[in-house]
Amino acid sequence: MIKKAVITAGGLGTRFLPFTKAIPKEMLPVMNKPAIHVIVDMLGQCGVEEVLIIINRHKKVIIDYFNRHEPWERQLQEKNALLLEQYQRDFYGLPIINFEMQHQPSGLADALLHGERFTGDEPFLVILGDVIIEEGVSHLVRLIKAYSETLSPVIGLATVERERISCVGIAEPEDQAGCSSDVFMIRRVVEKPDPREVTSNLSILGSYIFPGLIYDLLRSSMIGRSHMKEVDLSDALNTLVERDRLFGVMHHGAIYDIGTPQTWFRLNEALFTGKIKLA
Repeated sequence: MIKKAVITAGGLGTRFLPFTKAIPKEMLPVMNKPAIHVIVDMLGQCGVEEVLIIINRHKKVIIDYFNRHEPWERQLQEKNALLLEQYQRDFYGLPIINFEMQHQPSGLADALLHGERFTGDEPFLVILGDVIIEEGVSHLVRLIKAYSETLSPVIGLATVERERISCVGIAEPEDQAGCSSDVFMIRRVVEKPDPREVTSNLSILGSYIFPGLIYDLLRSSMIGRSHMKEVDLSDALNTLVERDRLFGVMHHGAIYDIGTPQTWFRLNEALFTGKIKLA
């Protein structure tokens, strides 16, 4: 069972400016809860007991949100005891939440390195703080099941339109015919490729389970890179393919990158109208 998870939330949120100058995109409402709360709740529902959220210095409001405020709770008790009970149900069942500061956000590889002290040698789950997945709990449970059966790193995948291939990370399966299965081995990962250079349309959706050895691979992938350049996970993932095995787990539901106003609106519209669910 995977007991620890890392949520990356250090990005600047430039696609949602000027709103994100003051409020992190991870605090955007998904119905009546911030997106980051929804993600932490999903992790708790699939058995995760402790979460580390990687933030930057402009996102301390996330810490404030998850901290207890006893004077405020007393005021709520005096005003409406039922509201206090609802508040306590929303917060007190969550996993233990920790925070780590990423002072100079420079890509996903650097962000994950900030989780090394937290996870140690344990396998751990990684999820992006600005991506909401339809039936996300079910997806994470399948990811954990695949890891327990293969004892190998696993990543979540989804199909993407051809015109979007050059905008995302693409995973090529070991055997293209194996795509009829929802769990399969991956032979290589390519970040934002020319569509003519890949045979796959399987995009990396931002959910992973890694063993502790990933940190050495991340450090190796960053050697010689400028601190101003963002470093993705593709080098480390391809090293996992070479040294061990890497498995993909297909997700067939909708995926919402709430870093843009359009997709954030579509997510809330879909939830409000009952078109999708998150469990």
